[in-house]
Order: sequence, then C-alpha cells, then structure tokens
Amino acid sequence: MKFLNHAMALTVGLTGVACLQTEARATFIQFTGSGTSSGVAVAAKADFTTSAGQVLITLQNTTVHTADAGQLLTGIRFTLAPTPGSAATMTSATAIPRTIAADGSYADGASQSILNTWESTFSGGVYQLDFNPNAEFGIVGAADGETASVAGNYALANGSIKSNAGHNPFTAKSATFTLASAGITAGTTVTGVTFIYNTGLSTFVNATQGTPPPPPIPEPSTVGFGLALLGACGAARRRKAAAVA
Repeated sequence: MKFLNHAMALTVGLTGVACLQTEARATFIQFTGSGTSSGVAVAAKADFTTSAGQVLITLQNTTVHTADAGQLLTGIRFTLAPTPGSAATMTSATAIPRTIAADGSYADGASQSILNTWESTFSGGVYQLDFNPNAEFGIVGAADGETASVAGNYALANGSIKSNAGHNPFTAKSATFTLASAGITAGTTVTGVTFIYNTGLSTFVNATQGTPPPPPIPEPSTVGFGLALLGACGAARRRKAAAVA
C-alpha cells in the first residue's frame, strides 16, 4: 500500500492573487506476509513512511495464535531505492515490553527504547533490522482472546514463551523504528521486504505490497474553494501573459 501525503502552501504571484501549490511530504507503503515457522502459522505487517531524511517503520506480528518462540517476529529485511548515498542509521527504536508468566498471563510496561536490543545492518544494498545482540524483545503476537478491552492469555503456548527468562520481556505486538540518511526522500521506495522469525533468525517469509487506497474525496466546501482558487490563478496567469505580450 503506497500513499502520498501532501502539504498545501500558498504562493502569491505578481498580481497579488494567492495560488495553491502542493508538495509531496511523505510516502506511506504497507507490506504484509504470512507463512510457517517451526511448523506453525505466522503473519506480519510492516508500515513504511518515507520522508525527507528518514524512513519510519512500524513492524507488527499479526500471528493469530502464538504457541512457540519460533513464531516470534525477530527481524525484517528490505531495500531502499534509490539507495541513499550514505547508509541509513537507526536513530530510534521503541516498543512496549510484555512479560509473560508461567500461567500464560502477561503484564505490559511503559513504552521504552530498544536501541540497545535491536540492531540495524546494511550489506549488499539490503537493510536488516533484528533483535540481536540480545534474545529479548522479540515481537510476540497478540494473546489468545486479546482485544482492546480483554487481556487474553498465552496459556496454550509452550515454555519457550511462558516464563522464559531468556526471552522476557517480549515486545508487545509491534515496534517502531526510525532510520535516518540525508539521501532518503518522500520519493524513496521500499522493495524486497522479508520478515524474519524465530530466535535463530533463520525463518524468512516474503512480503507483498498492498494495494494503494482510493484517493480521499474532499468535502464539497473544499472542492468549491479549490475550484475558485484555481480559477483565480488561471485568470491571474492570463492577465500576466497579456501584459507581457
């Protein structure tokens, strides 16, 4: 899914008439993927927003039922095109920690930085974000039965999830990362997205880009204002051309 956000600016011509201009400020691209890891189903979603100097990435584990650490979303690979002249560096990484107890219940903490737990590498034109150098903060899917108002639990998961000292705390469902490089713009595109699962970083699930949403329909009042402004701009340009002639 790719969507351009535009910021509107007013410029005043020689005739004093304000004319509407638009400039692309950010591009939103979404990827999804599903497959198997450790013999069970996995799924993920990644949202990329490219803008001047950075790319914002929200990585979400959308696996329906978590039974094993093999279903932990532990990384992502992708390429940026055109490749920035200088490799992008990870400047921020945030997540909500989720500690899962032996009975499958869990407790979430406050959002915190995971820059010391996740890393960014660049090799052969491919970026990889993963949860090295530690085995904590792998992204776990929602608990069974979890909704906005119901906690749910991981009671049916095995010991690699429940009360696992090496993996607790997990990242609760999603994490957000920022990569910075002067070469990144709103026109930068993302390709070759692959999700990485399990603590060995050895299961790869290819992602596909979503379909762009239809453009938003402006309100009637906005349409009227826009048409009037465009008409005024056109008239101003004609008067300017006639004066020059």
